[in-house]
Amino acid sequence: MALFKKNKGEKQDKAKKEKKEKKLFRKKKIETNNSVDEPNKENVDISNKDDESIFVKRRRTLKDLIATDYDFTNPKHAVIGDGLYSKNMYIAFTPNDVNFASTFHSLYNFGDIDTSIFINPIDNETAKAELSKLRTNLSVEYITAGGSLNRKDDMHEKVEEARRLRNEVRDGLNRIYDVSILATLYEKDERTLNNNADRLREMLGQSDLGIRNGAHFQEEIFFSNKPLCENTFNIQHPFDKRSLSSTFPFTTNNIAHERGVMIGLNMDNSRPIFYDNFDNSMINYNIFIFGPTGYGKSTLIKMLAGRSSTLDRIQNIAIDVEPEYRLIAETLGGVNITLEARGTTVINFFDVTVDKEEDEITRKIFEEINIDNKINSVTNLLMVLARGYVGNNKYYDDITRTIIRECVAKQYEPLNLTRDPNSLYEYVENGITRNKVKKIMPTLSTWYETLEEEAEKNYNETFRPYYDYLLKVMSNFVRSKNGGLTCFDGQTTSDVKLGYDIPFINFDLSKLNEDTELPLVQYVICDFIWEQMVKRNVAKKGEIPHKIRFILDEAWRVIKYNEALDFIVKMERRARKKNTSTCVITQQFDEFYKEETSVIIKQSHTKFFLKPDHTEVNLIKDVFKLSEGEAAFLETCTKGEVLMQIGSRSAKVKVLIPDFEMEYVQTNQNAAAS
Repeated sequence: MALFKKNKGEKQDKAKKEKKEKKLFRKKKIETNNSVDEPNKENVDISNKDDESIFVKRRRTLKDLIATDYDFTNPKHAVIGDGLYSKNMYIAFTPNDVNFASTFHSLYNFGDIDTSIFINPIDNETAKAELSKLRTNLSVEYITAGGSLNRKDDMHEKVEEARRLRNEVRDGLNRIYDVSILATLYEKDERTLNNNADRLREMLGQSDLGIRNGAHFQEEIFFSNKPLCENTFNIQHPFDKRSLSSTFPFTTNNIAHERGVMIGLNMDNSRPIFYDNFDNSMINYNIFIFGPTGYGKSTLIKMLAGRSSTLDRIQNIAIDVEPEYRLIAETLGGVNITLEARGTTVINFFDVTVDKEEDEITRKIFEEINIDNKINSVTNLLMVLARGYVGNNKYYDDITRTIIRECVAKQYEPLNLTRDPNSLYEYVENGITRNKVKKIMPTLSTWYETLEEEAEKNYNETFRPYYDYLLKVMSNFVRSKNGGLTCFDGQTTSDVKLGYDIPFINFDLSKLNEDTELPLVQYVICDFIWEQMVKRNVAKKGEIPHKIRFILDEAWRVIKYNEALDFIVKMERRARKKNTSTCVITQQFDEFYKEETSVIIKQSHTKFFLKPDHTEVNLIKDVFKLSEGEAAFLETCTKGEVLMQIGSRSAKVKVLIPDFEMEYVQTNQNAAAS
């Protein structure tokens, strides 16, 4: 037994000796290393645990229970869990001057990063003594300083600053703190980690903040930062009360419009988000919503439509392709207009409406008929229909447009329409009374008949194939030819109810073929809504026009037609003047975004981003100029979380919808049924 104890004691002595040699070697290595990435060992507090019992050393700690697998063998970085790389850094030097809530903004919002700030207050007596000593040393240096006058001026300013700080501490107006700032940057591969660390170092350097990699101290910084939050890496900087305030993360934006409806909570500061689509601070009222299927795009806009319609009397007009808006339309007391390929509901886009315009000088509202604009509008619609389901061909060009426009113009000639709104009506004798009735409008059938007549009279061989092409393609939209898509041939039926007093008008296109018929009908309905509702939304002087929100769902389908794309762009640009918000919703961002559609995005002051596919995050980040933190949020956010961007402001929002409201905004049919 005695021999055992002796051997055991020798082993312990030998182990202690090896530890001391390693510690001495490590200390010597740190002191002789001139790399800026390594801190001074004298400032690092590493606890000495040589005297602990081996049973205490091997006992499971809180760190062992909550930490995943990690590897700190590389002095420059650590590997956490299954291939997650981290670089543990510290703030090595700070600027002379700081700005409240902006100096450390880049550090807090740079990608996937954790930052900890350890604040140690210094008692006033110690602070006064240190400041007095500092002032004395600076005064001596100032008196004995030689060289230029500029250097003496700098020394004099430092002496005065030390005097001012000491007086403020003495009078209880200020305090001094020791502050240590640690950060851990995460990436999925080592190369990206190093590149981002260099970018962060360069970015912070612009604010005179020096961040250094804690080489050989990765483990100490990591566990000091997260999750234990016990600082064992005491590289500290003196801060007074004013400079300390700049370290607090008050840089999070919040959106709180005075007349807004609540959307949810700001995930950075737990403050409620109140959003008013028509707030005066908006450059325009347009909205762009992007997100894949199943992440709540439609639920978000239905929630916004329901609350804003009830609280702010905003009228919503939706083009529904699923259908998803029928229930909320009925709940709000609106109407559903269902269009089928060969259904009984008909919309006649040849209808002429009276335009309302405001005189730029007198500011008075006047009414007129602009028949030339109507002819151009109908021509564009017919060009889209003539383009067909497949695409362009050699008979789809300016000659085609000319033929179509001439036939459209002939439709309105018998009506004798002028700029006078009364020319749209005629008086019908009814016994002893005369009734004012609207003139019968042209239809697709009457236009097609004119096309047939013009084809018969044509003797130009160059035009013959164009007429043949149009007669063949356009027969698909005419009832007399037993066409397959005839919902636009005939007079507008009575079930197409429009009016500014209807809170929600939903055009249900869910029964149309999504690859062929749907994109065509989407464009026609867009034009119809503009002509019948938006274009005429003008109020008299002193009055406010109706607030209209036009919802275009699955926009990526319709923009493949150049005419439709041009129309949407013009509508976005003119919407504010008509007190209208266009809400463009799409799930296929890579298919939607191109140079031509970038105008739609730029014209949308409000943007909502739901979790995209990880392959699209970099594209979205570049297009919308997102910060590293915002891009990282899109990578990790879950259902019900959205990044909201209004101009240069953004907020990470947790959308809140109570159960009673979810009943009519729920899109998932299985969830709704349960």
